[in-house]
Order: sequence, then C-alpha cells, then structure tokens
Amino acid sequence: MPTYEQNPGIVRLSTIACSLVTHFGADYKGAERLPPPPYVLLPKHQSMFDIILEGVLIYQTQHLFPHYLMKHTLPDWLGLYGGIHVVRQRDVPESGDRRRNVAALRRAKHVLAEKGILVVHPEGTRSRGTIGQLQEAGISMIVGWQKDIGPIPLVPVGIRYDAQIHVRVGVPRRYASVGKPEFQELRNDLAELSRMEFAENAPR
Repeated sequence: MPTYEQNPGIVRLSTIACSLVTHFGADYKGAERLPPPPYVLLPKHQSMFDIILEGVLIYQTQHLFPHYLMKHTLPDWLGLYGGIHVVRQRDVPESGDRRRNVAALRRAKHVLAEKGILVVHPEGTRSRGTIGQLQEAGISMIVGWQKDIGPIPLVPVGIRYDAQIHVRVGVPRRYASVGKPEFQELRNDLAELSRMEFAENAPR
C-alpha cells in the first residue's frame, strides 16, 4: 500500500508555483478538448518534467488535480502529488510484488469511479525523441473498467521539448473495446501531436 496519500494543499501550492514557471517556457494548445472527468490522460513521456506539465495543463483548464500511475521505484512521497505506484508488467517477475499491483490498480480504478482524472504514460517508460510501443495490457484493462464505472475517454497528449516546450492535447478517444486498430490510432495521435517518428522508423 502507498505510504502517502494525495494532499490537496501541497498539490495546489506546487501546481500554482509550477504554473508560473511553465507560463514562460511552455506552449499549450488544445486544452479545450479536455472532457469532463472521469478520463485518462495519455501523454508522450520523455522527462520527469512531464508530470509538472500534465498537472499544470489540467489545473489551468479544469482546476482539478490528477492522479498518476508511476513505476514502483520512484519515491513514495510522490503519493502526496497523486502518485499511484505500480510494478510495470516487465518488472513483475523480478520484484514478485503482485499484491502491491492489485491494491494500486484498485485505487486507480477508484479514482475514475469517483469522477477523477488518471494520468498514464502509455509507452510505460521514457522514450526521448521517438514514439515507443504502447503498453497494450494497461490500456485494455482501463477500457475494461468501463463495464463497472461507465465511459472513460482516453485523451492523447503530445509533448515536445525544443527551444520552447510544446504541449498538444488531441481528440478524446472513446472505445468500447480495444484491439490493433485502436492502439495504432492512439500511437498515430501521439506521433502527430508530438511531431515524432515511431521508434522503429527513426534513423539509427
């Protein structure tokens, strides 16, 4: 179980401070596309700074604080900011900590059931400059939760670091089920919004 729960006061103060910083260094477009909660934000992941950009995007647009699925090796105190620590699928055999995942995923589902916002980096890890493969099992699980808690839009977000940081919100995707066409559509969205190639097509 997580050591820390989200603390709205800490999140509010830190998000407001980060908003002032990113105001001069980040360019946000498409924020009006964010649907009413619950929804899942699916951003391109390149840097730990991404979490700040995502939080500022949601706070400035909807005055809400999201929760974040994050790998279990990150500090527990990130729970104060809404972090929900999970053992990534490829790391489960190494850690053997399946029970922790059950509790964490139950908590993530509860966030959406309570009309909250969940941020999930769909590549599962940082992939700088290209679009990696999506972690299909995690997205499939979230889509499956709709049977219990109703529609959950998936919102792709492109993030690109140039001289200025560009954050681009895509069209929310609503799927009753997901397969190869849906995963390809989401991956195409991330590539277009981030202006990046797929990792397998990038020059080596």
